[in-house]
Amino acid sequence: MLYSRIETPDDLRNAMTAAQLTRVLQVAHHIGVFEALAGGPRPLAEIAKATVADPGHVERLLTACCAMGLLSRDGDSFANGPLAAEYLVSDRPFYQGSMLNHSMEVWKRWNDLPLRFRPDQGDRPWGTWDDFILAMHNITVTERGEELARDVSLAGRKRLVDVGGGPGTYSIFLCKANPELRATIWDLPQTIAVTRRVVARYEEVRDRIDFAEGDWDHDPFGEGYDALLMSNVLHGNTSDPAPKLAKAFQALVPGGMIVVQDSILNNERESPLSAAMFNLYIGAFTFSEIGELLRQAGFADVQTVRAPRVDGLGVATACRP
Repeated sequence: MLYSRIETPDDLRNAMTAAQLTRVLQVAHHIGVFEALAGGPRPLAEIAKATVADPGHVERLLTACCAMGLLSRDGDSFANGPLAAEYLVSDRPFYQGSMLNHSMEVWKRWNDLPLRFRPDQGDRPWGTWDDFILAMHNITVTERGEELARDVSLAGRKRLVDVGGGPGTYSIFLCKANPELRATIWDLPQTIAVTRRVVARYEEVRDRIDFAEGDWDHDPFGEGYDALLMSNVLHGNTSDPAPKLAKAFQALVPGGMIVVQDSILNNERESPLSAAMFNLYIGAFTFSEIGELLRQAGFADVQTVRAPRVDGLGVATACRP
């Protein structure tokens, strides 16, 4: 059995998320996806029926399998890829299904590994709300903040509202890159308590950043802004994006720019892998879907600023006429 050493920041991030790939493979095998496709391509509805699973959930699982290279997709039809056809179909000579079944049993032991060291803390949560918010800071501060500030020009814009801004790290980098910009980070009260601590560390911009508390299901985002950021806010259909975008439209002055950054699938809904994994767990739109949502909300001049990268993040902009 071969393992790779963890020697770079990318290796570290990959180690943090590798279990997701394992779980997708195990579940797809467990519900019979590869067996259902043993005879050739089949449409989603037939696969869902064969696996006795909800079509919506199955579609997300199949999308992840496509992004992993195990399946291929043609519209609404899916087929086993060469590796799956050779190793994950039971009548093939090199079938590995028993090993996968065993891996699911072993999974339980690895999942209980912490209890071997601290059996008295079996019910202790692994992370707090602060950890969740600061995890976003951990990710953004390494590279994503600088990349967004480089990819999106806010030159000449004066007031930014960062909706669902979490730790505020993107606002920090955008203010660094645009000396005339002032930012308002808008989020839940328990999040803003963390945000204030993060922003306080950045002396060069903290006087240009303020805070607003609200719940996007109930509260407006304010008004009079000429730039608005929604980073990892829209997600997929379950996030109810239309009301958020309507509030964003109202918060902007005419000519104001909305910047949408999110885990985004390609229009064929088969890659990139990280966006497909995010879609399986939470939800993800394609660029075409985001563009249509923006236009339906009244925005114009929809632009793709950054196509989805390996990490799945893509960026689109639009303006309020």
